[in-house]
Amino acid sequence: MSIFSLFSQSLTKETYVFFDTETTGLYPLMGDRIIEIAMIKTKDGNKVDELQLMINPGKPIPPEVTNVNHITDDMVRSMPQFNDEIADKILDFIDDAVLVAHNAAFDIGFLSYEFARLGRVWIKWSAVDTLQAAYKALPSLPKKNLGALCRYYNLVSKDEAEGFHRALFDTECLQNVFYKMMDNEQEFMSRDIDYLINNYGFTGKNMNADIPAILRDAMIDHRVIDGQYKRRDGKIVDLSVKLLAPVWAQSKSKKEKWYLLGETTKNNNIVALVCQNFLNYN
Repeated sequence: MSIFSLFSQSLTKETYVFFDTETTGLYPLMGDRIIEIAMIKTKDGNKVDELQLMINPGKPIPPEVTNVNHITDDMVRSMPQFNDEIADKILDFIDDAVLVAHNAAFDIGFLSYEFARLGRVWIKWSAVDTLQAAYKALPSLPKKNLGALCRYYNLVSKDEAEGFHRALFDTECLQNVFYKMMDNEQEFMSRDIDYLINNYGFTGKNMNADIPAILRDAMIDHRVIDGQYKRRDGKIVDLSVKLLAPVWAQSKSKKEKWYLLGETTKNNNIVALVCQNFLNYN
């Protein structure tokens, strides 16, 4: 059984799902996909369950990605692509737990995109980002990546650090870093989970406020929307698209927002669309 100080017991008693993804690249909205995901569930600071999945991305893994995480095309070739069965496993595992990830916007963005490709509306989630928390609690620490935090808290040896960038190893380290941070840093003493989420996290529950009602209803019904759309380059084009599901993602400008994943009626391309860029639609 894990032992924590009285100051952190409000936080440690929560049910968390720590998770990490390995992907083909950095941008799900540009077509990058998940190739590995690991999750660890804890209650009262103790591990109660674990999930690890290798996933076929349906595209080659770039060499530069393999150089980082050592996952090759051969390792995922016989694995299933991200399908409804995998989605159900992940959602059942998460249940109503609070998600925790390091640079959480990245991992949540990829999960949201994979669910959206299946037409899944995934909005009932809340997450804590240990990277944001580290910037506040440890401002003098030169690096805030997961490896640096593990070394700061003396959680891994130099040899063990070779395991970074595989999902399960990173998730185990993340779990240990989170509890060390909550139990030792002044910023988190006597705080509750709402404080963590509001100050160092994200939630999917604001979708209804961010997506206009007409688009939201069309998405729920998987209905076609016809109208005009302002592209990234500023050009206004005619667009006919069947809306599939929302995608919560962080843009290249580091702004988090809801996008809509849709399928064009002209050539059945899957496209990610900015809600505010729809014009004169019906």
